[in-house]
Amino acid sequence: MNRRRWNIERIRQRHLGYRYALVLLVLLLMLQPLAHGLPLINCGLVIVLATFLMVCLTRVSPLLNSRIPAYCLGCLAIALEIPYAVMILQSKSPSFLFTLAHVVAWIAFFGLCLFRVVRALIREPYVTTSVVMGAAFGYLLIGFSGGMVLDALMYLQADSFAPLQDVYSSSNGLILRLPQMILGSFGYLTSVGTAALVPVSLTAQVICTLITITGQLYIAIMIGLILGRFHHRRG
Repeated sequence: MNRRRWNIERIRQRHLGYRYALVLLVLLLMLQPLAHGLPLINCGLVIVLATFLMVCLTRVSPLLNSRIPAYCLGCLAIALEIPYAVMILQSKSPSFLFTLAHVVAWIAFFGLCLFRVVRALIREPYVTTSVVMGAAFGYLLIGFSGGMVLDALMYLQADSFAPLQDVYSSSNGLILRLPQMILGSFGYLTSVGTAALVPVSLTAQVICTLITITGQLYIAIMIGLILGRFHHRRG
């Protein structure tokens, strides 16, 4: 009986974690218009999001075999984000190797978190509002991760996209296009596209296409999962 109560309490905590994770990611997206004036907003919120995913959501997840990799990748991503924020504060452009390591660490961490969220959603006994919010969090996480990849690609290959208006720049001339890349990524994620972000190079076109395909597959899988679980519950 005690074990049953402990499991129910654990499920409730996990569902609450889905809600808070979605709120944090929605807040991060809503603050993108302010990020051109306060570029450290993205750095601070992404650290808060990663800390929450590690400390709260990973702790109550039913998956035990991938907790240590999640903690390691999360700590590595946060450790790289701090000097990145210092570079932005000092108006210094990051080097090629640092930019590559920075984006790889975050994509690996967010990718693992997305994988864990999907597997956790599959194991949920019932489809509730919190489960749907967890699925929505995974969808938004794909779009945000895609924006980070596009931003890193813009640093590594400056001619990847059509000329962008440098409206996101610091007072010292450092170009900060992450808000544009994030919003553009969601345009491709929803298969709507955006005229503000036109891929020119083959690499950029491939990445934008992968973002669209990943978003559509995720929606199809989640809809099938939710409908199947609803049918199972009614049966």
